[in-house]
Amino acid sequence: MVIPDRVIARAFASLEPLGDCLISDYACNHKGVPIIGWRDEGRARSLAVHRVVWYAAHRSVPVEPLTLHRTCGDVECARLEHLVVMTRAENAATRPNAMR
Repeated sequence: MVIPDRVIARAFASLEPLGDCLISDYACNHKGVPIIGWRDEGRARSLAVHRVVWYAAHRSVPVEPLTLHRTCGDVECARLEHLVVMTRAENAATRPNAMR
């Protein structure tokens, strides 16, 4: 996946500090994660803002079975320093209210 530079710029422009986190002002999905949208060759695209931030730093986005975990625990956070790559199982196990 290639994320256009204009989308990366919009994602970073949307970030505001809140404590130690960076929170986007984009609308959130049903899980509370901010989502950015754009059109690419006539097709609608969308991605979580924190994944766009990761892409800007690494020029790739983790794919299954990997995901990005926020070490701060805030689902709205997009601070690069708070993002680490994990498996979905590892990510689920770190949630404070995870079903075990």
